Amino acid sequence: MEKRENEVNKSLLEEMPQLNKDGVSYDYINEYAWFLPEFYLQFKEKFKEMLESIEKRKNGKIVLKYEERFPPNRFKDVITEKNREKIEVLNKLGGEVNNLYKEGKLTPKEFAKYQSQVAKIIYNSET
Repeated sequence: MEKRENEVNKSLLEEMPQLNKDGVSYDYINEYAWFLPEFYLQFKEKFKEMLESIEKRKNGKIVLKYEERFPPNRFKDVITEKNREKIEVLNKLGGEVNNLYKEGKLTPKEFAKYQSQVAKIIYNSET
C-alpha cells in the first residue's frame, strides 16, 4: 500500500526542466546568470548592492543548491545515479560562493570564475 502511495505522489511531481545528457538541468545556470562578466565595469560599483538584494530573496544565500532550486517534493528525479557526481560538484561550488560572500571576499572577478566553472559542467556534458 505504501509503495503505491509513493508512486502516486511521484506521478504528481513536475518533470525536471531542460535536462542535458547527464541529467543536469540547463536551468540551473540561472543561479549564476544574473551577473554578466562582459559588463564587469558597470557592475563593479553596484556588485555589493546586487548581492545584498539576491541574498534577501534566497534566505541568506547567493546561490541555491541544486536541490534547493529544484525541490524533490516538486520535481521528479532531481538527483539520480546519472547526475549525482555533477550535482555534488555544483553544490560544492555554490557553497564556496556563499562562503566567500559571507566572508566579504566575493568579488565580481571571483564570481565570474565560478560562473564559468558551472557553465562548463552544465554545457560541456554534451561533448
